[in-house]
Amino acid sequence: MRTEKQKTWSREYYYRNRENITAYLRERYRTGKQKKRLLSHEMSEEQRLSKRKSQSKWYQDNKEKRQRYLREWFAKNKDRRQSYNATRRGYGVLDRKTVQTVYEENIKEHGTLTCYLCLKPVEFGSDSIDHKIPMCRSGSNEKSNLAIAHKNCNSKKSHRTTEEYLKKN
Repeated sequence: MRTEKQKTWSREYYYRNRENITAYLRERYRTGKQKKRLLSHEMSEEQRLSKRKSQSKWYQDNKEKRQRYLREWFAKNKDRRQSYNATRRGYGVLDRKTVQTVYEENIKEHGTLTCYLCLKPVEFGSDSIDHKIPMCRSGSNEKSNLAIAHKNCNSKKSHRTTEEYLKKN
């Protein structure tokens, strides 16, 4: 948090140097040197790997700092944490019987274990349960919202609904 003294100094600095600052920003915008933050779907695979490595390194180097921050955040935001956990519990438990039913229905429908996204057969070990409407979009663990997909297809689908994924691909 900035103090009142810092805010006053910043304001005065800006008024003293307004022309220089605007000229600098105008030139930077004109030459296209402003730093553009790429979204993950705009990055190449190499850029994604590089970003992942740097994030991983930062997390390892700042482990204690992160833990301290999270403890403080959870202490300050108990109500938000509790409501988040309550919401997650409200989605229902994904139990063994439901998963087995989803697998059995898939085999009955297609004759063999088949990915519902690409409609290709799924080999043992490369299968996963997918939420047609993702949990982050208020989906549930009900049998009607679950389907079998390749791990790859499931990852590509990410947080999109089935319709959004099929439109894009």
